[in-house]
Amino acid sequence: MKNFQWSKLKACTVLFVIAGVMCSCSLDTLTDDLSKVDFQTEKILESTDIQTANMRIASTASCENDCIEPGSSTFYPVSDMATASSGINTKSVSYSAYNTETDFVVEVTYAITSGPTDANAIIIIDIEGDEMEYTEVSSGSTVSHTVPLAGGWAGCDQVAFSVVQEELGTPIAFSESYSLIPVCLDEDVINPSTGKTWMDRNLGASQVATSSKDLASYGDLYQWGRGTDGHQLRTSGTTATLSSSDNPGHGDFITSSTLPFDWRSPQNNDLWQGVNGINNPCPSGYRLPTDAELDSERTTWSANTSEGAFASPLKLPAAGFRSGTGGLLNVGLTGLYWTSTVSSTSARALIFGPESASMTGRFRVNGQSVRCLKD
Repeated sequence: MKNFQWSKLKACTVLFVIAGVMCSCSLDTLTDDLSKVDFQTEKILESTDIQTANMRIASTASCENDCIEPGSSTFYPVSDMATASSGINTKSVSYSAYNTETDFVVEVTYAITSGPTDANAIIIIDIEGDEMEYTEVSSGSTVSHTVPLAGGWAGCDQVAFSVVQEELGTPIAFSESYSLIPVCLDEDVINPSTGKTWMDRNLGASQVATSSKDLASYGDLYQWGRGTDGHQLRTSGTTATLSSSDNPGHGDFITSSTLPFDWRSPQNNDLWQGVNGINNPCPSGYRLPTDAELDSERTTWSANTSEGAFASPLKLPAAGFRSGTGGLLNVGLTGLYWTSTVSSTSARALIFGPESASMTGRFRVNGQSVRCLKD
């Protein structure tokens, strides 16, 4: 069982309120936005404005038993949705709220589900008193508010937040609380032969490998030098548009079929260099190993194969890789692990399989495993 990062956040008591409001009003009380609505039949219900009771969907996670993997993009949201009718229009407002390793996020979607759809809304999101107001939110749009978590926050600490939608009849409102999910504290492993301290699993893996082909231990596949933006997920989408910056601004896996086979153009050799390096995907205090450091680990194995990789203190699984075209290859057969070392237009990596293991140069566009070294 994993250890959690437990520390104290300022105590707060939150009253959990399920917003279920039902009221009625005359046509005169409707907002100016209703002037945009074409009342073709003038047939209006006696109660023209009705907000439904909320249908809160709680996260299946427990703040006591679950945690967020460092470097992972998998979180544990809670969501809710409510609808209201105004004349011939029906609107819906839904939200999703969750915490990452560093922030609390509330995303709100507004939609007119029946009737004319040109009436905009005002969305107000408040997180622990930090308020953000969005005006002229069109139907089908999603807005979000992100607030950094206070220093020293701990799992199960409560965060209070509220969402209010105004315009087009009766406002829809939510007043909620969320139990923060802690960040997993991965245990370190030390190779007594090299004296180096490593994370005990691959980035994105849910557990330490129990075999060379343990699916839960494979983890994510990073393109060399890229940050944790979602591209590393094995199921992420693809795009052939190269990035001109260190941060592409999206979570797609960037493909390339021409030299130098990199996701970035022009290339940047300064990525992933050290614990404070640009786009370092490892947790605080960790970094990618150099070519020499990872090769030193390899030389201590009992066998220079995938069997030796798993039998080593690091228990490296054969997680496969993602090619420059976006396809998964050699899963359960080959292990490929990035280093921070560049080599001409490529980057150095450890590769092992059933018959051999060595250090080699790999195109930076490839998605490969990352095992972090304690600095």
